[in-house]
Amino acid sequence: MRISTQQIFNRSVEQMQSQQTQLAKTQEQISTGKKILQPSDDPIAAAQILKLNREIARFDKFEDNIDVASRRLELEETVLDQVDIAADRMKELTIQAGSATLTDADRSFIAEEVRQLQDHIAGLMNTQDAQGEYLFAGSKAKTPPFVEQGDGSFIYQGDDGQRFIQVGAEVQVASNDSGRAIFEVIPDDIEVDVLGADTSLVSNVSVLDPEADTYKTFSDTFGDVRVVISKEGDTAGAYRYSVLDSAGSPITGTNPAVLLDDISFDSSDLVADTVEFGGIQLDLSDLSGITDTALSIDKTAGSPDTSITSDENITNAATMKAFFEANGDVRLNFSKPANTFTVTRISDGADVTPGGVPIDFSSGTISFAGYELTDVSIADGDTLDLRASADVTLRAEEDRHSLLQTAEDLINLLETPVTDTASRIALSEGLATALEELSLAKEGNLKVRTAVGARINTLDDLTAVNADFKLFTETTLSLLEDVDLTEAISEFQLQEITLQAAQATFARVQNLNLFNFL
Repeated sequence: MRISTQQIFNRSVEQMQSQQTQLAKTQEQISTGKKILQPSDDPIAAAQILKLNREIARFDKFEDNIDVASRRLELEETVLDQVDIAADRMKELTIQAGSATLTDADRSFIAEEVRQLQDHIAGLMNTQDAQGEYLFAGSKAKTPPFVEQGDGSFIYQGDDGQRFIQVGAEVQVASNDSGRAIFEVIPDDIEVDVLGADTSLVSNVSVLDPEADTYKTFSDTFGDVRVVISKEGDTAGAYRYSVLDSAGSPITGTNPAVLLDDISFDSSDLVADTVEFGGIQLDLSDLSGITDTALSIDKTAGSPDTSITSDENITNAATMKAFFEANGDVRLNFSKPANTFTVTRISDGADVTPGGVPIDFSSGTISFAGYELTDVSIADGDTLDLRASADVTLRAEEDRHSLLQTAEDLINLLETPVTDTASRIALSEGLATALEELSLAKEGNLKVRTAVGARINTLDDLTAVNADFKLFTETTLSLLEDVDLTEAISEFQLQEITLQAAQATFARVQNLNLFNFL
């Protein structure tokens, strides 16, 4: 094969340039410490390096979040400790105020110190962090949580939210607690809310012994309670009632001590119909005084055909109420051959059909006494029992207040002069109540501090765990992108020698010319 001088020259130059490029790349790897200088060097490794760098950045973010959460929780722990110290001092003053040797003036001096402690605690409860956000306002960080009213009471303006911070791959930690959850832990007397279309169905609802917590225990067990009243037959004043728990099951009363399901009572006499159960008592009313719209119609449990209607409407509430008030439970008796139905009173079987209403079964609609059944599919001889009733729901409500309200009540108590035996007893009872509430506040404070301490410990553990994961990720990244300097330097020296040899050879080959022999 014929090789020209130009070919030899070009090939030698290309080889030297290639070796110079490799030498420059090796030199750059040594100077940067990186094996992969651009993605084309190793596309697969470059993609893995990108993924690992994102993972390391995520762990760096977790470290920042842990620092933020730790600062907030440590501040919260410090504030709670200071509140606890102030509450302990308030407790000492309460005990001191119980001394029989103190005068009204002495107690007023104690009240002044309690007021100073109240102001101190209020300031702690409205603590702001380094960013100016209120620590105990829940998610309403820019709103002061506890604000004093004109009457000396305090209201909570925050919410119950918590801000969770991502501190691990699958871990979030609450960085704050709401002021309501932390400080409003002292229960007020439990009350009963009456809910429904017409709350006049019951009256004089009261908790029998608020201190015994009987109704609270009952409510925790059975939930909301429904009192259902319906008419019993056509006798004036004859009614019945049931008391049902949140699952719809009758409960057992204490007066009367029976299962409170379809219990008869007479509203026409002068004796109040009082029922006791679960630590509360109430008086029953009849249906005559309630509004028309408070009445509802139900298919009774014993009805032979409870599935023959798919819809129902009240077309005239006043007419319907008057009809059921006069008759109580009724039964609809359908006769398909005659295209009619009759309404009979269940208590005595009397026919009380309003005007003897004929029907067209093909229309699927039946109306009587202001009440309408629609989309009816009826067979001959079917019957349907209907009951009119009204009900109300009883719900236990237990408000809570904070240490600030306890302090306000204590101040008012200490500033009230003791002039006789009654006022002395009131002072003793008030001081005993204050001591009990201070103990409850201390228990709540300890419970929250325990939870905060557990979260701080979790953050400490996650710091170590995240550091281990980050180190493992960085080690893997180093294996992919960091150059082995010993190997790289050896490779550089070999490439340098190879380049020098190529350059020396080229110098001799380029002189191979026939003109040199002429």
